[in-house]
Amino acid sequence: MLRIVTLLLLSCAVARADVAFAIQPAIGVGTSVDPLDTSVASTASSSVPRESARMVPTLRLGVDFGSLMLLGYGSNSNAGVQNHQVSGFTRAGVLLEPVLWRSDDDRVALYFIGGGGLVAVAGTTVSVDAMMGTKFNSFTATGATFFAGVGGSYAVHPNFALGLELAIQPDLVSVATGTYIGDQAIVSVTGTFVTRRTDVKSGASGR
Repeated sequence: MLRIVTLLLLSCAVARADVAFAIQPAIGVGTSVDPLDTSVASTASSSVPRESARMVPTLRLGVDFGSLMLLGYGSNSNAGVQNHQVSGFTRAGVLLEPVLWRSDDDRVALYFIGGGGLVAVAGTTVSVDAMMGTKFNSFTATGATFFAGVGGSYAVHPNFALGLELAIQPDLVSVATGTYIGDQAIVSVTGTFVTRRTDVKSGASGR
């Protein structure tokens, strides 16, 4: 995997010998669809919220090679209540964003975006005892998260572009007696800020 990433970076550097730093905030609305499993309906793994219809703010920082962006990202989003009160899903990882097509005037671009990282779930387990009393127990669980999607962008300025993405973001989190598997779809509006490009050979700046 590391060799593949290295080859991609080298090929982009050869194809376009300029580099720029990039900031890409994204505001998304996510919905998740958990697989039905009636055999574990009473376990903690099936009682974690389905994470339906919520805001997913994300901040991405990285390097733009022209035809590929390498981005680190972080996001945090809340979820609903279903035996667990989850205060937040926090994710951090690395994304690759290669350009699939670009218009002749460089204003319009279509791209793929994919990667993965770590996810942490923080919340409280809610249960009712025999005396009809409610008990709350705080918990934190960690796991792996993945991200894959496609997007398009329009450059309104040489250093700024607006975009729209459609992606899926599966999570695998170990909680209590089982594994929570979340599979959400996210529609995001993005804004990409790129600094002035610098030729990696000469150090000269330009667009």
